[in-house]
Amino acid sequence: MDKYPRVLIVDDSEDDTRLLLGELGKNGYEPHHERVDSAESMKRALSEKKWDIVLSDCVLFNFSGISALEILRENGFDLPFILVSRKIDEETAVELMRAGAHDYFEKGSLARLAPAIERELQKAEERHRRKTAEELLRKSEERFRLITETIDEVFWIVDVETERMIYISPGYERVWGYSRVSLYKDPQSFLSAVHPEDRDRMLFNLELQKIGQPYDHEYRIIRPDGEVRWIWDHGYPVRDGMGLLTCYVGVAQDVTARKQAEEERQKLEELLLQAQKMEAIGQLTGGIAHDFNNILTAITGFSAILKMKLRDNDPLRTYIEHILAASDRAANLTQSLLAFSRKQIMAPKPVDMNEIVRKGEKFLRRVISAIVELQVKTSDKPLIIYADSMQIEQVLMNLATNARDAMSNGGTMLVETSTFAIDDHFINTHGYGRKGVYATLSLADTGTGMDETTSERIFEPFFTTKEAGKGTGLGLSVVYGIIKQHNGFITCDSEPGQGTTFRIYLPIIGEEAEKCKSSPDIPARGGTETILLAEDNAESRIVSRLFLENYGYRVIEAANGAEAVAQFRTYKDEIRLALIDVIMPRMNGYEAYKQIQQIKPGVNVIFVSGYTADVLLQQEIVAKGVNILSKPALNKELLTTIRYLLDS
Repeated sequence: MDKYPRVLIVDDSEDDTRLLLGELGKNGYEPHHERVDSAESMKRALSEKKWDIVLSDCVLFNFSGISALEILRENGFDLPFILVSRKIDEETAVELMRAGAHDYFEKGSLARLAPAIERELQKAEERHRRKTAEELLRKSEERFRLITETIDEVFWIVDVETERMIYISPGYERVWGYSRVSLYKDPQSFLSAVHPEDRDRMLFNLELQKIGQPYDHEYRIIRPDGEVRWIWDHGYPVRDGMGLLTCYVGVAQDVTARKQAEEERQKLEELLLQAQKMEAIGQLTGGIAHDFNNILTAITGFSAILKMKLRDNDPLRTYIEHILAASDRAANLTQSLLAFSRKQIMAPKPVDMNEIVRKGEKFLRRVISAIVELQVKTSDKPLIIYADSMQIEQVLMNLATNARDAMSNGGTMLVETSTFAIDDHFINTHGYGRKGVYATLSLADTGTGMDETTSERIFEPFFTTKEAGKGTGLGLSVVYGIIKQHNGFITCDSEPGQGTTFRIYLPIIGEEAEKCKSSPDIPARGGTETILLAEDNAESRIVSRLFLENYGYRVIEAANGAEAVAQFRTYKDEIRLALIDVIMPRMNGYEAYKQIQQIKPGVNVIFVSGYTADVLLQQEIVAKGVNILSKPALNKELLTTIRYLLDS
């Protein structure tokens, strides 16, 4: 027992106070004390210090024991209160004990005071421990209530022996949409909300509960409003100290958002794999196109030279013309491959999509058959996009051709332009896109339509549903490549028997459309000027030299960039124009051109390349706006470009 108790003495006599302290001292106590004799001094003492016990006289000059006891209770102090008075009648003592006093003594008989103080201090300690435990329990129960009533998860407890629900948190009503009351009446009533396909597994888990086995699984529920949600439910047995099963607790969590995110992630992974596959094919076709262009240069060049050598009535001219026609088709196929791989050279500028559609309406009517009705609806306001109008026209024609073939028995084709704002919903639904305002070009037909399997493959190169000999399978892959190169998106909605709708989204820009300028119509003719020809492919260099010489030009050859610079330095006063391949050993075409410009500023140059646009961009050529021709270039376009530059 503490020998140094803190004692508050309520007494107006200092002598009586010394008497009390002396009695306590005889019993081994050395109390810390303070004497008060009024209500004000008592309140002050209670507020300033902590006390273990109160010893109070019954009657003071301006105060009383009963008043002191009331002050103690009003201020919330649960301290032992013992009355010590010179004389106290039994009636007053009983009244004070009823009011809350713990004991009373007369000042002339204090032999039992010390034991009484020790007893009351022990009781006070017990009361304090009990109240502390009760408060901790109350706070614990309050925390449990707050947690279970605010968390989104559903917390539940089932008595295993009676199979009755002990507790179910309010989250059940938020997730399931049903009242908790029914579960207290019948714990298995929640089964009616479980999806029929998942109900058998849920019944199996209930059997695991009875034998005290944990479980962890996912199932679906159907809310009263018809909404389907995914639930992750995990339950655990609770055993007592003897290992006996007492109850079963569990947590059920709404994981619908996670399941949807998983499905979306899977969808995005499939799109990524498809994009990677398309990119790989694009890389392959770009490489093939370069090598094929060099071969075509030789075929078309030698054929053109041979044709010039033959008389107009020579029967061999027919064969040459067939070779040249086949070469043109091969060159177009190469351009289609480049378009698919999104690596062909573009000449973009601000154009109005409405104007492209209105201009293309005439050739669309020639493309479709007479039994197909064409409807064209353009937006009331300009739709300015940054695009190569010729390539967008190619997209329109490819889609129209595809739609025509799907309507062999006739139908309707609707071409329409409008605006559309791509937002988060569009991006989440389709798995791609960037937020912003887009011009849309849609082409819808009432043809046979496609199933989902076919729709997923339509943009693959060489995939076609047409019979052999009626298509290369590049039409839609070319469309895909062109739209991607224009930083746009394309979607396809189709069902068997319901027709097909393609929608193209191209970013709208805040500029005015440039007016169309027709290039000068210069006839294909030669000249006598000197041309520097830089080409690393020997076969292409030979045929290019012969082609130009047949049109009267003098040609100086170079097999690489460094040799081209050396030749130009030697013949700088004679060379009027340089015809340079872009990618060459020892020094690339653009580096050679820059050194040539230093030797003779302003010299005319034409770049010729069989490589793809991304390679040219790396060489900084496209961005500089210089003249670029794609192989095979031994044709009227090359001759007119040479003549135009020399005559300018």
